Amino acid sequence: MRLIRKLTFALLAVSIGLAGCSKKDPDQPLAFAPADTVFLAANLEPVPEAALDGWWKNAEQMLPIYENSIDRVLKDLDGKQPGSAAATILRALREELRGKFNRAGWESLGFSSSSRTAIYAIGLVPVLRMELGDADAFRAMLARVEAKSGAKLDVRDVAGQAYWRIIGGDSPAAVVMAIQGKHLVLTLAPAEPSEALLRQLLGLDRPATNALDAGTLAKFNQQSKFLAYGSGYIDIVRLATALTGERSPIEQEFLRGLGVDAAATAVGPACRSEYAALAAAVPRLSYGYAALDAKSMELRYRLEVAPAHGDALAGLSAEVPGLDGSGESLLDVGFALDLDAFAGFVNVRAAALAAAPFQCESLQELNAGIAKINADLANPAVFMAGAAVNGFYLSLSQLALPEGGVPVVQGKLAIGSDNPQSLMSMAGGFLPQIAAMNLQPGAAPVALPAGLLPPSMPPAHVVLAKNALAISLGQGEEAGLAAFAAAPAGDPSPLLFYGVDSRGMQVFLDAMRKASEASLAAAEAAQADAASDNADPASAEDAADLDELRDAVAILKSIEDSYAASLDRVDFGIYATKQGIEARYQLELK
Repeated sequence: MRLIRKLTFALLAVSIGLAGCSKKDPDQPLAFAPADTVFLAANLEPVPEAALDGWWKNAEQMLPIYENSIDRVLKDLDGKQPGSAAATILRALREELRGKFNRAGWESLGFSSSSRTAIYAIGLVPVLRMELGDADAFRAMLARVEAKSGAKLDVRDVAGQAYWRIIGGDSPAAVVMAIQGKHLVLTLAPAEPSEALLRQLLGLDRPATNALDAGTLAKFNQQSKFLAYGSGYIDIVRLATALTGERSPIEQEFLRGLGVDAAATAVGPACRSEYAALAAAVPRLSYGYAALDAKSMELRYRLEVAPAHGDALAGLSAEVPGLDGSGESLLDVGFALDLDAFAGFVNVRAAALAAAPFQCESLQELNAGIAKINADLANPAVFMAGAAVNGFYLSLSQLALPEGGVPVVQGKLAIGSDNPQSLMSMAGGFLPQIAAMNLQPGAAPVALPAGLLPPSMPPAHVVLAKNALAISLGQGEEAGLAAFAAAPAGDPSPLLFYGVDSRGMQVFLDAMRKASEASLAAAEAAQADAASDNADPASAEDAADLDELRDAVAILKSIEDSYAASLDRVDFGIYATKQGIEARYQLELK
């Protein structure tokens, strides 16, 4: 989940910091992207000013997190490459960015909060092209970094266009950066690229058909129901073709620069055909905003499937009461899966593989993996579970994790089932006290008999509903238990869901920070004891471990303070739909 959060904030930064208008300006970044690019990420319209201000304010709260991350990288570089050019440049850049992770600071460096950007591929080479707010201010910032670091960037020229080549040692590849009018362009190239390649990468030679004129992103947004503030995709079919087909001139030049024989990387006909078939089954990976305003946003990631697989995929979702992809409690967690449908889904594909297994050597593990999953699903226990349970939904209204004490938990749990009475019968077979409760669907909640829970646990009640067995834990929680057990499910219910509000974030982050502080205190005490006993001095490795623990505590404290100041709620769900597997990430600000 941490990776998903980082990716989300990165996408927000790109989409918000570089948002622009949709007018077809022949010099906007999207006009340099090929219409058939393998991947594309861009914005077509500006984020509304109210939303822009709100998210910039949130970004400012995250400043300590980013500063701590840069400081950690600097420490690592100093330890591994003391005095290296990379370390000195990064330190100079760190000083240049200090206190400027806000709208005014961002714009003072030459960037703009209302510009346009596009990330695309020339062949398979990534290119980032963005509009600068002030190209001269950006050049001045680079000059200051050069002066502070004492490292002069390598400036070159191609067809009258100046560019910077940034390369480490004798690396066979380099980062190429150029300013063209008001555009900043970043890309990769061999250490000594040809003029023809550079002209393509820097956009001096434009594609025959570009993504702006073709309306590529606008059509994609309309089809995917994404907003125009930032969206994109990876075309898996085109990517598979490019990776397994005949090498393009661009690829050939890159391979030569890396010292790789293009013929040695060729893919045989069987592999090429089978990779193409796999790509056709999941043709695109995409993302985009479904909602974005001053206080909330919803970002969606989608692995799309071919229409032939859509109905079967959507059928994997099961209905669990209350599990609708949203939450209001301190912590909400849910899971829903029709095990019978899942077993059938896998069985069909396993049968197809058994009849025509993959011949490509690199896909042999896939043959074995699907066969194993199919065998595991044939276990009688799976069918028993599938008939009795199809998921759960847990909603906690209170949670405390006292140091050295017993956790305090209060909330409700719904266990989704097509036959909840069978669950009670199964439980009654192991515990006679439950059988004696004689629960009936629709009846009022019944207290669990004494002795079934530890003495320290609060009172618990049980209720039977049409499609669930529900349990409450805590004084007064039983009052809403019947309604909780009968709440409507989502359409569809998420396969997996978690949500946490600011109270829950505080509980978990506080517990993580205290655990890290305890580890740090123990390590420091051990080091002090060793020193007082005149033992061997601490090794460099031990000192590095202590530094890492101190950094961890500092970062957790920064995260705790930042989240407490800015975030009100986070919800994350994974869904099976006719369009594909979709992850939905929602943030609400205070």
